[in-house]
Amino acid sequence: MTIYLSNGNEADGWNNFIINSVDTIRKDLFFYSVIKGRIDYSYIENIIE
Repeated sequence: MTIYLSNGNEADGWNNFIINSVDTIRKDLFFYSVIKGRIDYSYIENIIE
């Protein structure tokens, strides 16, 4: 999966992160909120199986 920043550039260093809820992820000691929508768990589950 490739993660992109809001400016269209790839988000380097995002190989490992934790999905905390439908709208929050954690990378290292920092929490990030989804700006629009929700994290699609079923989509992620389907692409890693």
